[in-house]
This record gives sequence, C-alpha cells and structure tokens, in this order.
Amino acid sequence: QTRDPPGPEARNPAMRVLLAVATAASACTSMAFSRSATQTGSSFVTHTNDCVECDARVAHIPAREYPPGGRRAVYKSYFAYPREVGTGRAGLYELAENPELAGQPASVPLGYVPQVEKTHGYFEASYPYMNEKGLAFGESTAAATLWTLEPDDGSDTFPDRHIHYPQDAPLFGIIQLMQIALERCETARCAIQLMGDLANTYGFWGEDPATGEALSVTDNNETWVFNVGTADWAANGTFPGPLAGSGFRAFWAAQRVPEGHVAVVPNAFTIREIDTEDRENFMYPEELFSKAQEAGLWDGQGAMDFALTWGPDPVTHQYFPEVPPVPRYSSMRSWRVYDRVAPSLRLQPTISVLELPFSVPVDQKLTRDDIFALQRDHYENTAYDMRMGILAGPFGNPNRLEGGVGMRQHEGEYPRAISIPRTTYAMVAESLPEARKAAVGSAGIMWFAADAPATSVFVPFYTNNSPAPTSPYQQGNRYQFTRGGAWWAFNFVANFMQINYANMSTVVIPAMVELQAYVGAQAAAA
Repeated sequence: QTRDPPGPEARNPAMRVLLAVATAASACTSMAFSRSATQTGSSFVTHTNDCVECDARVAHIPAREYPPGGRRAVYKSYFAYPREVGTGRAGLYELAENPELAGQPASVPLGYVPQVEKTHGYFEASYPYMNEKGLAFGESTAAATLWTLEPDDGSDTFPDRHIHYPQDAPLFGIIQLMQIALERCETARCAIQLMGDLANTYGFWGEDPATGEALSVTDNNETWVFNVGTADWAANGTFPGPLAGSGFRAFWAAQRVPEGHVAVVPNAFTIREIDTEDRENFMYPEELFSKAQEAGLWDGQGAMDFALTWGPDPVTHQYFPEVPPVPRYSSMRSWRVYDRVAPSLRLQPTISVLELPFSVPVDQKLTRDDIFALQRDHYENTAYDMRMGILAGPFGNPNRLEGGVGMRQHEGEYPRAISIPRTTYAMVAESLPEARKAAVGSAGIMWFAADAPATSVFVPFYTNNSPAPTSPYQQGNRYQFTRGGAWWAFNFVANFMQINYANMSTVVIPAMVELQAYVGAQAAAA
C-alpha cells in the first residue's frame, strides 16, 4: 500500500514529475553560532527547510523509560504529509489524537537497533531539532562523492529516490541519526560520536542522488559542524563500492566552531584540513585517512582536504541533474551571512564556497533578532539585491523559481537566497546558558516560523513543555486548506504577495516586525 499525499499530484503524473524535480532541489541552509558570538551567551543553530512537499507540523516526542534488552525501531523517512503513522512515538502520529490519519497505512520499521533504558524528550518537524537538555541540530544536504539512497519499501510517492536492496541495506539517513542522538545525548560531542558510530555500523544513505549530509550541532557549551556520507557504495550510486565489505560503511568528520564565530552550512561539506593533533576541535573516525586512500579518493600526500576528498568540486558539480553547475548556489549564502556578521573582513563573493572561511568572528555580538533577520535575507541593499533587476519584475519580487527551462537555455546564475518560496518552515534553536536555564525554566527554546521566514513570525517552543494537540503548529497539511493551521496562514500571505511584492511588503513587513517584537516581549516576560 502506498502513502501518497491526498492532493492532485497523487493522481496526475505530470504533477508527480514536477514535484519530483522540486524535491531533488530540496536543499536547505543552516547556520551555527557559538555562545560567545551572541549577546545573551546562548548558542544557536538554524535550519530553513526548503522542501516543496514537507509536512510542517511540530511534534513533541516525550521522554520515556524502557525495560532492559529492548529494541528501538528505525522508520524510513517521509517528507510529505503524513510523515509518520502509528509508530507510538508521539500523539501527533496516532489516529486516536489525529482523526485525519484514518485510512493511512501504518509506518513499517526498516530495522532495529538496541534500545536504551531512558530517552530524552524532543521536538521535531520534518527533521528532529532540539531536546530537553538543550542539544540541537540544523540540517543541510551536501554533495558527496560516494552515495546511495534510502531503502525502497514500495510506499513512497517518489520511488526514483529510493533503491531496492537485496541484502545489507543501510539503516540510517540523517533524520534517523538525529532522532536517536536527541533521545540519548545531552552534548554535541556525544551526538556526533553516536551518529558517526551508528552510520558506520549500520550504513548510511543520502536524501538525494549524489549527496551526504551536513549538520550544525550545539549544546549550551559547544557548537560544531558535522559532515557524513556513505562509504561502501560507489561514486555512481552502485554497489559494491571500493570500500564495500571493509567494515567502514560511513565517512564522517566534525569541526568545532571557534568561540565568537559563526559558521554557515550551505549544501556543501565545509570541513577542510583536519588537525589530527587537535582533538578539542576535531572529531573523526581513526580509519578516515587510510580508507580515503583505499577508496582511491586521496593519494596520501600532504594534508587531506576533507571536503574535496569525500565531496565533489563545488565549481563543477551538478547539484541539479537537469541544470548546469551552479557553484554560487552555496557560496553566495555563505558570503552573505559572513559579510553581515563581520563586515570588517570585507569578504568578497566567490565562485566556490571553499574559497571562503569555515567560520568568521563576529564584529558585534548578535541578538536573537539578528539571527532571525539572517534567515529572512534576500541580499537586500547589496549589488545582488533580489528585489532589483529584470528578474524581479515590475513589482520588485525577490522570489525565484529553480529548475526551469531558462536555467538550461541561458548561461549564468542568480543569487540563491536563504528565504525562498519553497521554504516550508524555518527553525532557530537557542541553547540557553546555565545562568538563564533556571530563569526561563527550560534548557532551550526552539523558535519556529511556518512557511518562508521572510514573511513569517518565529514563535517559541520550550523544551520542557509539550504543545497542546490543538496548537496551530500541530494541525493541517498542504494538500487541504484549513484556517486552523499556522502554515496555511503564513503561506497565504506569502503567496498573495507575489501579485505586487513591492507594495504589499510595505504592509506585511512592518506587521511582521511588530508581531515578532510582541512575541519576543511575551517570551521575555514569561
């Protein structure tokens, strides 16, 4: 039985093809802010979920205790509504609390891993984000040299994104790794080591062809960037790869974001040379270097460049199969964030993201609102302002559609903004310092903006509380309009603005700023 979304694309082959192309472009942006880069001493990670079909509902996974010797089911990834049914992980996924799930097939485990006796509670939407201890993630799919796809169980709208494995299928994608890390860890270091170990033991797949994954990872003390991908498959996504049977099923590495710095994760591996003498700032499996040689990815001479060894050259790589390379797709986002937080560096836009630093020190400590503003950016008031020029049309529209005929027929690129029209939601996770935990009554706050953040408002979810089932952020799906769901409210505003963005923004943007200030004041007074 297939789980097709209840919209016209389930019946219309042309719509299915269009959505499949858009899904392949589901590339997200994440940022990582060390605690001393912010005014309050909180560390932050962010995520714009730039996924055209994703289920935007927020679920709270409660803390639980289990008897010794149990098994933890690992479920496959669904992005379209409903992403999960009948797993027992959250009330949102159960028919008893969500009658709309009637008739939907129950989720079936891909496999199992040993269960621990106690797990932490956490928030998730399409991706898992933040647990009750203040551990948090932001995600960004990244191009990888070796790759494979998620196991196919015959129940997905887009079977071309999955593979039928006769045996020894990889068990983990990035969502599953994030879930288990949030359940079991309190610190970023614990999460990184656990995710790396699980990927290596059970195998790892990428969300799209020729991809691995990159995460921003933080607790209230340290902030990291984590890169991971499959190691036992070949560069063309076939099995066996050069490392098949070697016991090395996933490559990974992590680099700490220095104090006072900000790092951007823009759909690319950004870790370069690994200092093997510096275990305080780098984490990686011991076999990483020898296996790179064994796979023929590195000659063993000089320092290994992680990004260019385990990932392709971002200048020549085709992230979108039907479109020529767009190297500035990643580099422009990194440049924009770095130029906003550290203008004194006078960084210039580059073709390759690898020409930019891994991270930069901020000129001035940032506020939470500064971080929200970065999520809403369209290169305003720069030479690349997307409200300007012929592509903006007569009404200054900063939104662009990707993957069209024009991108194949005409050379050149337009800037890829951080807030784009296919953004399903944006998330900012704030891990609070010890001094603020008691005052707030929570180890962290997950700030969530439904639909594109440029015209949305971030609202707080406290990690010590479970939202009510009637919350607007737990209702609705994009295939059936409802006035009760937050996503539809913000999506309607964003879509309506396409008629005349310049004039409507004079009303919408001030209203958004006012509402954001109100929400911030209410949160501060709580």
